Amino acid sequence: MIIKYSFFTVLILILCLLRLGTASARMWKASPHTLATDYLIINDPRAGGKDIVLLMWLASPMVDPATTNASGVKSILEKTIVILATHGQIDATGKMSFVDVSLEAKDKTQPDKPLAAVSKDDLPPVSIAGLTAMQAFFRQSLGAMGQGLKMFLFNPGTVSACKKGGLAAAMEGENYTWETPVPGCN
Repeated sequence: MIIKYSFFTVLILILCLLRLGTASARMWKASPHTLATDYLIINDPRAGGKDIVLLMWLASPMVDPATTNASGVKSILEKTIVILATHGQIDATGKMSFVDVSLEAKDKTQPDKPLAAVSKDDLPPVSIAGLTAMQAFFRQSLGAMGQGLKMFLFNPGTVSACKKGGLAAAMEGENYTWETPVPGCN
């Protein structure tokens, strides 16, 4: 059986399919930690897709309660603001390179007062081990983007993922923000 379609029918079908392909999907029956993870990752494509800036605030609501030592991981993430960030650039051959990024974090309720940076070496050994493992996990799971991943640590001051307020991160000429409490807080 041969079916004939008019040019306009095919055009409308193609346009509908293109529109569906660019739509965002919503999560179905998302767990609290999945909602938090979705919210805490910022993906900023730039230069027509040739540059990408990625930030991830590792906060306690992201931790799956079924994770080994979930309470220990949550404790680390409540005592220290941990932000992973990268800025990747793709050249004409498809090779990715990375910009050496710096980042300043601020409590959104006190925007004139930056959060104090923390050296990983100043943390307890168990925290250092946990953060190193987290960074290695994300480097591996993000593929090429993970190779340029840099970890930034800050004293949280009054910032808490599950209390009213927010966090701002100034990087690469942009002020990225998260409102708190983040989705998924109990």
